[in-house]
Amino acid sequence: MEQLQEKHDTFNLHRKVTELTGKIKTIEIPYLLDENNSIISDIEEKMNLWKDYIESLFEDNREEKKIEEQKEETRPDITKTEI
Repeated sequence: MEQLQEKHDTFNLHRKVTELTGKIKTIEIPYLLDENNSIISDIEEKMNLWKDYIESLFEDNREEKKIEEQKEETRPDITKTEI
């Protein structure tokens, strides 16, 4: 470690310190839970869960208006001079 410090190699010095102290971060594997908080392991179940989640994100609950009504409300008729 002293040699790394003398070389001003802070990257490898930090790595060596973390190795010696045992503070190496472990990678956690994410998992999916269903409605009952049970872990899902089957790939098809995971795909269905993601599908339902994405569909709920893009669910449209707005009131539907007719397109014709919207056109009339937003713009006037085109005149001959505009053409």
